[in-house]
Amino acid sequence: MTGVELVVSLVVLGLVASGIVGVLWSVAGSAERFDRAEVTREAAAAVRAVDGGIRSGTALYPPTDGGMGLVVASAPDARTGVARCEQWRIVGVALERREWRSDWRTSGGVGMWRTVARDVVNRAPPGAMPVPAFAFGTGTAAKDVVVSIVVNHGVDASHSVRVTRRVPVSSVAPEGRCDPVPN
Repeated sequence: MTGVELVVSLVVLGLVASGIVGVLWSVAGSAERFDRAEVTREAAAAVRAVDGGIRSGTALYPPTDGGMGLVVASAPDARTGVARCEQWRIVGVALERREWRSDWRTSGGVGMWRTVARDVVNRAPPGAMPVPAFAFGTGTAAKDVVVSIVVNHGVDASHSVRVTRRVPVSSVAPEGRCDPVPN
């Protein structure tokens, strides 16, 4: 093989290699954008679910467990006098929800925990302090509850997505229909 042939072969090989590397970078960038969009959708869906639960209730109990738990009560049914209670909590990296009737001790009607969202990192967001998922608003928004869900599929903070929404609360119930909360 002559020197000219060798140079031409190396140039062609370099062009092919740079084309392949360019395609790989493009695919990696697309995958990262898709993952971020998916994480954003999951966080927004979790906040919408909590928002719907709060809005359907008539009383909200103060957040528990450092802002990682919340109980919402509905008005008692006019016919039976029984209220529906709903509880939200963050356990590990999951946002969970369950329901029960206010007469659960006699009816045994405590529902199972159901996972609403995964990869929720409010308790330990990468590189940050814990973010309370549920907190009462302050100032003029004192009758609001701030719902803030942080989701992260990756291991570094740059992949975290935080979705926050203020939800109006009809009343705050320090005790009442949903007490005691089942274990």
